[in-house]
Amino acid sequence: TGRWVQVKDTPTSEGNILTLMTNVTDVVDKDIERQRLSNAMENVPLIIQYWDENDNLIFANAKANELHEEWGVNCKFEKGLLYEDMVRAQLSSSIFKIPEGETIESEIKKRKKYRRNVESNYREVFLENGKTWYVIDKRLEDGSFLSIFSEITDLKNKEEKLKQLADAIDVMPNTLMLWDKNNNLITANKSSRDDQKKLGFDLRPGSSRLEMVKNGVKKGVFLPRKGQSEKDFILERKKAFDELVDEDRREVEFSSGNSSLAISKRLPDGGTLQIVTNITEIKQGQKSLKLLNDAIEII
Repeated sequence: TGRWVQVKDTPTSEGNILTLMTNVTDVVDKDIERQRLSNAMENVPLIIQYWDENDNLIFANAKANELHEEWGVNCKFEKGLLYEDMVRAQLSSSIFKIPEGETIESEIKKRKKYRRNVESNYREVFLENGKTWYVIDKRLEDGSFLSIFSEITDLKNKEEKLKQLADAIDVMPNTLMLWDKNNNLITANKSSRDDQKKLGFDLRPGSSRLEMVKNGVKKGVFLPRKGQSEKDFILERKKAFDELVDEDRREVEFSSGNSSLAISKRLPDGGTLQIVTNITEIKQGQKSLKLLNDAIEII
């Protein structure tokens, strides 16, 4: 039936047996759940530390001891371990760096003060082996303290590479804009932002691509074809970037006399990558070459 019953037999003075049967299904089920939770915490690739209100260790999972051994930290996570003894052992090893201007004991005081005052916090820990850990600290209602450590080294490395890429894109002379599937701006590089700022348009995340085009037409930068109204030009541009399937390349002539090659590429998520390159010098060179060829033909 899936039920658990506790049976207790007690002899009576008359020589009989008194049998008490108690349904303990809820108790057993909860014990099973606690055991499953304990097994899960022991096997997750995280460090879990649980301390009482006096900073005495209640529980630490196997990963905590495993890494202390790997790092050469002379401290075992056993019930009753003092928090300050753990920190002292960590700072005495080569893997943990003592902040400049601090001693082991002064750093312990700073950390204990932090723990007394913190309710909930997220922080990053940088180790001397190049690893980075993300830590969640939480003070619970009964005064106990829970810390969960997760290694994020790969994420931090990827973040740094993405930052380098973003910095490179930001300083490139080409205009680059990334639009979402609704043609609202996700990001734009400095060249794009500067160009639009000159036109009085604040190009920032969430900006409408259509509104940017309208502003360009209003400021006389975008030129409709001969005989085409401004309204029809705007509708034509909207239809073009709404119905883009793969890639669109077109040359754009501006009222300033400059020329650009505009490339729009539809992305798998429905967004659009737009890159605009100034080709004024190339176009002027082509015109000069044509004039020269025409002159030669006449000769």
